[in-house]
Amino acid sequence: MVDAMGWFNLILILIMASIYPVKRAAMANSKGVGGKNSGVSLALYKKMRLLHPLLGGLIIVLGMIHGYLALGTVKLHTGLLVVITVMLMGALAIFGPKMKGLRKKWRNLHRGMGFILLIFVILHLFWRNLI
Repeated sequence: MVDAMGWFNLILILIMASIYPVKRAAMANSKGVGGKNSGVSLALYKKMRLLHPLLGGLIIVLGMIHGYLALGTVKLHTGLLVVITVMLMGALAIFGPKMKGLRKKWRNLHRGMGFILLIFVILHLFWRNLI
């Protein structure tokens, strides 16, 4: 059960990460570059935008449950680094547009943190007990 929950969370993270390429495809298609799939990618992007924050919250909840079931406690671990990074990404998405210094930068920072998240996920998958 614990392993399945971890793999499910990884799939959710990959779905969340796919929003950026889908957005790029939808925007390219809306500018007349696309063919008959123009409406499909835009519709998919709109649905992903609605699901993105919900899936982020689900990743945090499932990640904490997964870690607690696996370790029996909450302690500093590579998995906790993954969860904390997702929490920070969510906080940045919530508060970034409202903070004067971050209004124009928060999306790029959010994407950059996605790269950090990828590194932490790889560490957790292959070197779980590094910390």
